[in-house]
Amino acid sequence: MSELIKRIHFIDPAFNPATAFNVDCVVALDNFCTYIVLKAESKLLAVQVFDHKTKNINIFTEADFRLFELLSHNYKSISIHCTSTKDTLIPTAAFDRFKAENYIRFNFQTIDNEVVLYDDLTDLEITNVYTIRQSLINNLKNLWPGAVIKNQKSSLLTKFYKHNSRAQNVYVNTRQQAFDCMVYNEKGLLFSNSFNYNSAQDYIYFLMNIIKQLGLNPEALNLFLAGEIEKEGAIFNFIYKYIRNINFIQKPDSMAWPLEEVPYHYFFNLI
Repeated sequence: MSELIKRIHFIDPAFNPATAFNVDCVVALDNFCTYIVLKAESKLLAVQVFDHKTKNINIFTEADFRLFELLSHNYKSISIHCTSTKDTLIPTAAFDRFKAENYIRFNFQTIDNEVVLYDDLTDLEITNVYTIRQSLINNLKNLWPGAVIKNQKSSLLTKFYKHNSRAQNVYVNTRQQAFDCMVYNEKGLLFSNSFNYNSAQDYIYFLMNIIKQLGLNPEALNLFLAGEIEKEGAIFNFIYKYIRNINFIQKPDSMAWPLEEVPYHYFFNLI
């Protein structure tokens, strides 16, 4: 079994598992990190973040998943967001579901023990085609047959698009040793890609290269940050050397945020 290290933990004292059928559960599965969020309408009921650095989520067994105690209850809905190393965006008008596998093979050549899935992103008029390990899909469906499984980038693309003011803005979601970057202009999505990094220097190199390739002015653009990044961290300090207009994604005014030591933007994609 995997060794789970609980890094973030919050449960509302009023949360009662017996009434979980009124609660929505959102789970994000990153390579070596799992996020669990419980919410009822606009109220946050629970947040847990687990590190499992000795075991990649793609080789988790059903027994490993059962270690997440919050996932043992029956919820109104369960949405599971999975990361993927193989994904591509197709204009919805040109998308053919019978050719989904061809889109992946064109960009990545091989499909190794993976299943090809796709998410229709109606607001952006694009379709995200991606792969997930077959064994992971089997485990998720066996444990939670009614769960909605999607690519985590699909949720990010839509959430950032709805946040965008139709100006030319850059959005970055930081994960454990990876980040997702989306750029929008007044017409919609301009750029989307994900990058692995080992240091703050790697991170800023990739980010500034995107800005350069797109011909953006780092002194004028607006950068919005989400995910696991903090103002006091090394990555933020590197970013601030080159980009001045930096904003952390803020929670809606109508939403209470009970976690004092963990900012809202950590979980923007899951709320």
